[in-house]
Amino acid sequence: MIKRKANVTEYDNGKIVIDPYCTTGSHRYEPLIETEYGSVTTTKTHFRVLLMFPRKAGILTAIQHLISETSRIATIMSNLSCKHNYA
Repeated sequence: MIKRKANVTEYDNGKIVIDPYCTTGSHRYEPLIETEYGSVTTTKTHFRVLLMFPRKAGILTAIQHLISETSRIATIMSNLSCKHNYA
């Protein structure tokens, strides 16, 4: 089974139009950085940051992890920008 993404438009009269995205066979997101609580990936036009923290530790712990992870990611991306042209 191949999963594909599509634009779905539903009109007021009940008509539904499905327009599939163009498929190229390449990955949509390229991995850039993996951290303890998340990852940074790139697309053709954006950097994507995904962070996940355990709920059982509580919101204050999640806030601490958020501050720590974003600082770590910023430092790593800064170092990468010196090595590569990500501007």
